[in-house]
Amino acid sequence: MRYRKIIVHLKRQDWLAAAIDLIIVIIGVVIALQLNDWNQEVLDSESEKQYLISLHDDLSSTALDIEIATRNTKQFYELQSNVLNILEGEDLSEDNQKAFELGLFTFGKMNVPKRYWSHYEEMTSSGMLRKLKSRELKRVIIKAYGAEKDFVDFQNLLSQSAAELFNHVNKHYSPELTLPMSWQDIKIHYHLQTLRTDDELIHRLRNLHAANVYNDLFIRQLESEVADAKEKIEEYLIHKYGHNVNASSTE
Repeated sequence: MRYRKIIVHLKRQDWLAAAIDLIIVIIGVVIALQLNDWNQEVLDSESEKQYLISLHDDLSSTALDIEIATRNTKQFYELQSNVLNILEGEDLSEDNQKAFELGLFTFGKMNVPKRYWSHYEEMTSSGMLRKLKSRELKRVIIKAYGAEKDFVDFQNLLSQSAAELFNHVNKHYSPELTLPMSWQDIKIHYHLQTLRTDDELIHRLRNLHAANVYNDLFIRQLESEVADAKEKIEEYLIHKYGHNVNASSTE
């Protein structure tokens, strides 16, 4: 209707009326665009808030798994140290035989915190991560999940070494068993002298034992990055939305 009026005014050469109607149309378009942008911003803000809350939950779950992995890594290192000491000549007594058997079984076991990537991947694919206005928040989130990826890559290398170890054991000691249960079938007293002279086996065990040190370093790095990302998400949610994620999680 307004466009028809403009055309009529132009035909009559009523320039003032045509200009007024044109200005009214432009103002209407601008207001409509601003309302649409505002509405989209509201929707994006709500999506951002929910994604960040979910991401914080994922990182909290990862933090709990990291605590378990840290304890297990320390325990594995001690048990494996006992195994190597016995293979290098220390007496195998009734007191430490059980620890020896358990220590053998821990070689090649991976202490990997469970991955919680679904919400991070959704944020990435939807473009929500890119839209975050806080560069610092975006940086720590990407860094936390980057550290987890590096950790997983390292664990994959350990898995290859463990597979080679188990193949060696199955080939020379109990080829009929399914990995990694072959350790449980080794008759300790019968095979101990054989194990002590198996240089390849001891070499592989030492490598996996030493890998626990690097495993612990990766876990601690991941722990630091996850804690940093959690803290920044908490600060951002409180500052922008007045939402205390820790308070809501305890209700």
